[in-house]
Amino acid sequence: MKDGTLTPPTPTPTEYMTRLPVIKIDLSSIKDSQELHSTLSNVLGFPDWYGQNWDAFWDAITGLVEMPITLQLSGWDIFSEHLPQDARLLQQCLTDMTLNYPDLAPEVHYMSTSNILPPTHQ
Repeated sequence: MKDGTLTPPTPTPTEYMTRLPVIKIDLSSIKDSQELHSTLSNVLGFPDWYGQNWDAFWDAITGLVEMPITLQLSGWDIFSEHLPQDARLLQQCLTDMTLNYPDLAPEVHYMSTSNILPPTHQ
């Protein structure tokens, strides 16, 4: 306090470096929306009271957890074919985050199974 005013503490450099460098999530075996939200919640560290819907997902990624620098979503081709609406909504949330909160948003990699599996030799 100086002259009756409060001065917030100055963050240290390490407080700016709390984001994980990479989080990888395999979506290839996700069977339904409930399993998707449960997986996202567990891997990204959402609170226990996470609402398991897209509005709650948006609230979580923009205000409740710190997103990684890079988010790798593997098995995107299988996932988006099996659950196209959830794939579209997930991608839209992550795109909107990049547009609205570019400093907090992860760089997202949508990886198909061909990006993950080593090439087969015949």
